[in-house]
Amino acid sequence: MISYRFIVHKQRSILINTVFQIMSHLWTLGYAAEDIISTIFRGAKQLKVSEELILEFVKEIGLTHLRIIEGSNSLLQMSALLARLCLVSTKTT
Repeated sequence: MISYRFIVHKQRSILINTVFQIMSHLWTLGYAAEDIISTIFRGAKQLKVSEELILEFVKEIGLTHLRIIEGSNSLLQMSALLARLCLVSTKTT
């Protein structure tokens, strides 16, 4: 499986196209949205960045996880998470 650190690092570097390709590949391999979001959450907690950025990442991941649990578990929802993480990353740096 593709490393979650790679995904989160690429989000930090604002390479959304690469991250989306990875997310799309995981989706087509059949990984559930819950599995992908859990992996991203674990990776975000282990980042070596400011505590403020980690908290913002965890907040966005948590809100997306809530939407997934409520039944909106589509690739579009996961893509929106990637976009929001990139936005948060640019605002806090």
